[in-house]
Amino acid sequence: MISYFKSLKHDKTKLAIFLLSIWLIISVVYMGWQLIANSRVNLFWQGYGTAVEDLIERAEDEACEPFPVFMEDRQVYLINVSCLGDDIDFQIPEEGEVEGVEGVEGEEVWTEEEEGE
Repeated sequence: MISYFKSLKHDKTKLAIFLLSIWLIISVVYMGWQLIANSRVNLFWQGYGTAVEDLIERAEDEACEPFPVFMEDRQVYLINVSCLGDDIDFQIPEEGEVEGVEGVEGEEVWTEEEEGE
């Protein structure tokens, strides 16, 4: 093995093949790592989208029943605000009034700080 590296000093073709082989191995490993990292991110966002879609579908249920949402040891019950009737002091935001949603402009309608007031 050592004699192979010593012969590389004198043979430029073998040196070029050796360096290109190393470069190829590093490139393949890097591309594989990137592919795995990107697929993990895509799977995360796909799962997030599925969870949000499920929440929206359950909230739009015409029965207006509270439904459980849980993660690990935490659980809460949610219900669509429009199911609560007119007795509540809450303004449902119109389209374009919610800040932070892509493609929608305007101000935020409700925050946790306002709830305590």
